[in-house]
Amino acid sequence: MTHPIDVTTARHRLETERAALQASILEVTQTLDQPDERLTDVLDVAEAASERQLQSTLLTQSQHHLQQVEAALRRLEAGAYGLCERCGQPIQPERLSVLPYTTTCFNCQTRHEQAHG
Repeated sequence: MTHPIDVTTARHRLETERAALQASILEVTQTLDQPDERLTDVLDVAEAASERQLQSTLLTQSQHHLQQVEAALRRLEAGAYGLCERCGQPIQPERLSVLPYTTTCFNCQTRHEQAHG
């Protein structure tokens, strides 16, 4: 089944997003790996711990996003990119332009969200 997806544009967009995520993950990882020995005040230590927790959460989110992008690239290579994993129908090009790594069409995603509140 063919669907109106520009594979070249999709690949370029996903590869660009992957590179940006990889750079961001590397930067955050390096920041988290560097101890801040200048901290002596209890409030500074608490603030730094809070910042590290935020960075750690952002790192986890970026890693998950990277996994989604890489899975989309694998689907692209396999010829399954742009097909809903639930109903098998083409995902709307508008939806893919907003979420190029999405695995579901709008209707299936809506039903899933309604079912899971």
